[in-house]
Amino acid sequence: MLRALIVVAIVITAGAVAWIAWPRGAAPPAARDAGVARAVPPPVRVPDRSGAAGPAVRFALRDRKGAPVAGVDVRAAPPSGALASATSGSDGTVTLPLGPGRWHLTVAEHRVAGAADLEIDGPIAHDVAILVDPAEAPPPEPEDLGRDRSGGLTGVITGGGAHLDDVTIAPTYLGAFGPGKPVKHDRLPHPIAIPPRRFLGAPAGYKWPELPAGGYDLVVTSPGWGAAHLRATVEPTGWGVGTVELVPAGSISGVVQDGRGVAVSGVTVRAEVDDHLVDEATTGGDGIYVVDELPAGVVTLSARVGHDACTPARDIVTVEAGKRATHRIEMVCAWQGH
Repeated sequence: MLRALIVVAIVITAGAVAWIAWPRGAAPPAARDAGVARAVPPPVRVPDRSGAAGPAVRFALRDRKGAPVAGVDVRAAPPSGALASATSGSDGTVTLPLGPGRWHLTVAEHRVAGAADLEIDGPIAHDVAILVDPAEAPPPEPEDLGRDRSGGLTGVITGGGAHLDDVTIAPTYLGAFGPGKPVKHDRLPHPIAIPPRRFLGAPAGYKWPELPAGGYDLVVTSPGWGAAHLRATVEPTGWGVGTVELVPAGSISGVVQDGRGVAVSGVTVRAEVDDHLVDEATTGGDGIYVVDELPAGVVTLSARVGHDACTPARDIVTVEAGKRATHRIEMVCAWQGH
């Protein structure tokens, strides 16, 4: 009897000690051994939008004739953070460690034709072609659009039924809202062209925040997919939608000649759609020009040579999607008849 009482006392004492030593809030051993555990929420990943260095992006620098631009310093600057820079190789390519965020691209002694502002949203699996011109006078400072920039533009650009991940948006601000009236030019003497922005690695769509409310004229382009012209309206504190389906790009090639059939060199040929410049080229000694990345439809070709040696020409050409049209441009030049 005494032995039994001693055993019971030992068991009770051991249980009490274990209860006191067990951490408060922890699951009992039975539950732990059965595989029951407290749920731990997965970590939330916040995309880095600071412009910090990240995955490499390879750029391919080309001039108007398609030749590589080698041995030039290429820099990408974020709104804040470290500057990325490198020198282009003999093939015109240069690799920069650019992470998600906004970057401004500059090329030494050259001007970036098109969009120098880049918005990177994800990895880029292909070379990013950059067209550059020899250094010119810096573009004028953009006009002040006012302080109210609580809205923005968004949209999805597709081609052949697939989302495109290399898209350039070139907006022109048409004017603000009038009281109780539709969008109008009530505060602007003329439309304001906003520097274009190129969105890379964003197949799900683009977002351009911090734009003032009002009407916008948009030119949308993507390499190999021509261009589209559309209108969008940004509501106060809201988003305007600029979504479009692009078709394969077309092109125009031909020769510029005087009235005697002699090739004219140094002629700048501009391809415009709805008064918006899409591409331009300058003829060499053979007078040949090629303008690319054109949308299907009516394209206006304007030809001008320096020093007014020839009368400017302006022709209308119809382009088919994915095809090259040929067109001869004739100019009346001062030396004709001599």
